[in-house]
Amino acid sequence: MNILIIDNGSSHIDGLEAAFRGHDVIVKPFSDVDLDIEKPCDAIVLSGGHGFPVIGNENRLAPETEIVKRATVPVLGICYGCELIARAYGSTLEQLEKKEEGVAKVRVIQDDPIFNRIDNFNAYEGHRWAIKKVGADLNVLAESESGIEAIKHKSKLVYGVQFHPEVFKKEAAGTALIRNFLSICRESEVSKAYARQ
Repeated sequence: MNILIIDNGSSHIDGLEAAFRGHDVIVKPFSDVDLDIEKPCDAIVLSGGHGFPVIGNENRLAPETEIVKRATVPVLGICYGCELIARAYGSTLEQLEKKEEGVAKVRVIQDDPIFNRIDNFNAYEGHRWAIKKVGADLNVLAESESGIEAIKHKSKLVYGVQFHPEVFKKEAAGTALIRNFLSICRESEVSKAYARQ
């Protein structure tokens, strides 16, 4: 499977690549993306990162935002990538008084294949912004005491998680979440193959 990772300046990019070991992974910096970028890939992953927020930098992030909106393959946004997805679909983001960093207890509140065989779990997070209210096109899948932790588009295979599944992968259910995302990608490919017949 071809996995495109858009690097938003993540300090965990090596761990994110390792989480998809066994697949053909291409990493591109956010500044080097274009609207045709998804053509050779089966899934797109938006990394965590940036020293600048999504809010106020919409023009700078416009190509990546357009990719999220136009993608015909499954998308997974992590931390900053999740915030970008949330904003792309009309959600409200709120700056926190201090950075949320450490292990959070996450509760799954809506069934979805991304959380297959995952219930409540611990996850590492490190972010300065939070999703205050989701847009009309999104559902909330998981939350913690800190707020919204996972979202999904209502009609597309576009997911966002505010935590980092690539950190403490086994202890924090990250391995299972990545495996579930890859299963969603494979099922999407099978569905497309049937549609072409």
